[in-house]
Amino acid sequence: MSYQLRTADPKSDPALGPLLDAAFQRPGRESRLVHELSHHFPTFDPGLSLVATDGGADIGYALFLPRRFRFRGCEVPLVISSPFSTLPDVRERAVGTFLLETGLAALGDRGIRGAVVLGGQDFFQRRGYVGAFNLYTIDARRDRLEAVVAAHDVADESSSWRGLTAEDIPVIHAIYAKNYSGVDGSEVRTDAPIDWESSADQAFTVIHEREGKADAYLRFRVRETLAVMECGATDATAVLSLVAFLARLAAEHNRSTVEVHLPPPHPLFRKLFCAGCMAEGNNFHDEALLRIVDWTGVLTDTGPSWSRALELSGLDDLSLGIDGVDYLLAPDGPTAVEVDHGRSDRHIDLPTGWEVPLLTGRLDWRDLAFSDAGGSEVLDSFGREQLSLLFPTRTPMWTYSPVFEIADE
Repeated sequence: MSYQLRTADPKSDPALGPLLDAAFQRPGRESRLVHELSHHFPTFDPGLSLVATDGGADIGYALFLPRRFRFRGCEVPLVISSPFSTLPDVRERAVGTFLLETGLAALGDRGIRGAVVLGGQDFFQRRGYVGAFNLYTIDARRDRLEAVVAAHDVADESSSWRGLTAEDIPVIHAIYAKNYSGVDGSEVRTDAPIDWESSADQAFTVIHEREGKADAYLRFRVRETLAVMECGATDATAVLSLVAFLARLAAEHNRSTVEVHLPPPHPLFRKLFCAGCMAEGNNFHDEALLRIVDWTGVLTDTGPSWSRALELSGLDDLSLGIDGVDYLLAPDGPTAVEVDHGRSDRHIDLPTGWEVPLLTGRLDWRDLAFSDAGGSEVLDSFGREQLSLLFPTRTPMWTYSPVFEIADE
């Protein structure tokens, strides 16, 4: 069946909100999200705000929101495929596929390498999306928090915490970069308020001041669970301020535990872990997905990491077999690689479905070396040391912008 496509700017298209409410059957959620993004997010692109029509009637919507992510210590331009839905009575009629393939085809002209989505894995996995990120949680028990506060004799700092202001954003932006920049999957944030302020119900962003300067921030929400979604600290003293505030939150809300969603390298995660709090990780239930549409671009963007790995492993070049295509990587100066099509004497055919997880770090050299998909052959060709340099162990976690909490339930 042939459908038509139009682009829709929510700022001037009154039909878009009702379409989203009807498609998701959650009035005021996805429609509000798109409204906020179109009005306040600096990289919103009306040309990637797509409506499928049939006979003049709107039947589906897909937004591809440009963002930048960090992989292998480098920045890669991607989009977030959200919101994405069709009207209930046209499902199973390939409307979603039409929207998806049309949107992804438009990314190349914009220099965008792929798309990320959260949820809808039954649909997206059949269309080339692969699980790419993990979710890490550390359960901060109230008694453990109070023990840390007592052990370090942290003073009552109630008056040192306040709400977020526009003047705080450049400071907490720098704090975020310091705490998250080494985490694969972390978004490269902007200075726009929408990237920092809590937009969802019962969600809050607060700032800690020391000697008149912001030295920590915390974003949390109060629902069935009391959960910290993001935070940052400048130093060890600021980390203790975060611990003290978590203890205060647990007491005020009469909770025995605060769920803290942070990657293991984060300084607060390390402090809580050393205090005896239980940490766990999972694969996001395979709901945090990524599809790459431009592997040449991704490999070029992450060139500094490949260049260092080739130098340390003593290789003049390397080729990777990805989805039936061989990509030849050769050093192009100390911090870049030249990417071409071709095959080196040192070649790895990446198993189908492994390409994206190896890029993001969700799978690493150990998984490759000991897999059933040709692992022993790869190990014989490269050895553990070289493989560990090419595909090092990482802790991937998608630190999505707080605006998406409007629709993440």
